[in-house]
Amino acid sequence: MSRAPLLAPLLAPLCLLAGCAAPTLTPLLHPELEPVQRRAVRMAEEGWSLPLRVEVLAAGDPGPGGLELARAQIEAFEEAYRRSPFDAFALEVRLDPERERGRARLDAHTSRLVVEVSPSGAPLSADALLEAWAEGYDWEREGRWFEGAQARLIEGALVRDLGKLAELEQELGRELRSLELLAGSLRARAARQGEAVLLTPSESRQARHTWFRATFALYRVLNTLARWRPLAEGTQLPGLTPPAHELVLHARWTFTAHLGWLLETVVGGRSLGRLWRRDFWHRNPLYVLLDSEAPLLLPDGERIATIPKGSVGALLELRLDDDLFDWFEELDERPAPSGSPSAKLAPGVALLRTRLPALRELAEERGLSGFRAWKELWDARLKNSASFPLYHAIAGVSRFLGHTRVTGRPPAIQDAQLARVASLLRPGDVLLAREDGFLSNAFLPGFWPHAILYLGPEGEWTQLRLADGTPLGEDPVVQRALPAFRAKTEDGHPARVIEAVSAGVVFSSLEHALQKDYALALRPLLSEAQRAAAIRRALALQGLPYDFDFDFASDDKVVCTELVYRAYNGDLQFRCGIDAAEKSPQRAIPGVIEVLGRQTMPANDLARYAIYMQDHPQPQPPYPGRLLELICLLDREGDQAVLHEGPAALVTLRESVER
Repeated sequence: MSRAPLLAPLLAPLCLLAGCAAPTLTPLLHPELEPVQRRAVRMAEEGWSLPLRVEVLAAGDPGPGGLELARAQIEAFEEAYRRSPFDAFALEVRLDPERERGRARLDAHTSRLVVEVSPSGAPLSADALLEAWAEGYDWEREGRWFEGAQARLIEGALVRDLGKLAELEQELGRELRSLELLAGSLRARAARQGEAVLLTPSESRQARHTWFRATFALYRVLNTLARWRPLAEGTQLPGLTPPAHELVLHARWTFTAHLGWLLETVVGGRSLGRLWRRDFWHRNPLYVLLDSEAPLLLPDGERIATIPKGSVGALLELRLDDDLFDWFEELDERPAPSGSPSAKLAPGVALLRTRLPALRELAEERGLSGFRAWKELWDARLKNSASFPLYHAIAGVSRFLGHTRVTGRPPAIQDAQLARVASLLRPGDVLLAREDGFLSNAFLPGFWPHAILYLGPEGEWTQLRLADGTPLGEDPVVQRALPAFRAKTEDGHPARVIEAVSAGVVFSSLEHALQKDYALALRPLLSEAQRAAAIRRALALQGLPYDFDFDFASDDKVVCTELVYRAYNGDLQFRCGIDAAEKSPQRAIPGVIEVLGRQTMPANDLARYAIYMQDHPQPQPPYPGRLLELICLLDREGDQAVLHEGPAALVTLRESVER
């Protein structure tokens, strides 16, 4: 047993004698802070009709730096308040000289956000406050925020929430119909193909944005329930308790109906009768995509939020909250309080009353049962408990294999040959490479194991222009990636490519990436704007970890060919590997295929796709026509590599994919 609890009472007096007692923090009233405090309070009153208390505590005079820190922290809170779906009725900024690292926590019962920072430190960002806010949120909070508040403020908040709840109901319906349409399209595609499907980048982006908006609206409905529950449960305020009850009842059915609809759309579509099928663990592709951590990007690539890992599981857990759904049943049985709403509240109450029957019907039609939610969550946990440790084991083995050579001979590609290849390359070219002697080659399908995207010198690829005429180097995504591109590479040569390796998506030199035993250069025959957009999409993935699961279904981790796929899929249409088949030879058009139950694209199939395009220059549905040009191929012969161009390169390429 730990001795710390036993020693603590004995050490406390010694600490006091030694002068190590914690400093006492008292309210800091300073004229420089009063304007920003009043502004935050006014923001809550004017925008949300809610009371807000803002307080700063310090151990004596914090000095100019401490005052500036407190001001900046209140401003960060204002930004977080505007973005949060949850309430906070008090902000307490504690300037603690003994705190080395800042932290934030939410008192769930009183909805008080406490921020603790060092007077000489930096303020916590709005994102950090939002994270603490969400982690500490509890719909069962006991705080009666309306006690002591002005009646006009409470009435204004009720008027606002009656109208806002109607808007949230419409917004949820709109977003869920969009998500349901996408889910239906995916199921139809899977039925045609007879196998799992992979979302295109545009579908993934649409699904994430829809999911984010829908879950945000759903949590706002839950927050509305929590805000008015104490007033609806028993506290009597003349003229306000009856409309509060109507509001809570409507929020209850809005939440139940749309939570069930959302979960059925995302986790549904799998029959219990497939229990013993080999694809039993295959989940709705939306589940795979949306339950993974991923950045939420604007069309220009700016990251506006991060969808956390496990967000679908969190909603399943919420559906299994017995206290919440037991309270819903109690609310249904509770008689409505007597009294009529005021003239300001009457229109909002009347609107919700007319919509309530349809909501109940929707909940009956779309509701997800507790057993179904439990089963889906249990399935996911069982799958994850088996796959997550296995994933880390696979990752460790893959790293070992990827860095272990059984021979020590030097690469066959010489400096002069690499220089010749470099002179032929243009930004956006696709490279394949192989180095003999690595154990990993034996575990990867086909001869070609690795794919790379060529960028070239910064002055070349940053000058490419996007469709709107903007130079690629001025794009925000590129601006964020440029410092890493300019940094020193592992071998000291300047960065020229972007690739996904065991360390993640990184920039590498051409020498490190291509000076192996075999190399292949392919050129997408696309416009300058298309190549620029492809490079931009690849740069947006820079810094992501490597996907040792080799699964294209989500992009929170990336494997080497997935980098090429996500950069060029919209233009090269790799999906035709699933949708069509050649008559001779008898194999599907190369592209995204299923390997061990995962949707992936081996580098060797990317080489096969290039051959297919050489053989089929004219479009034939669903094949788009020749879009990949073979530039050159370096093939090891003995200790040296031989450079092939033109027809000789195509002959060698055909032979290589069958090795």
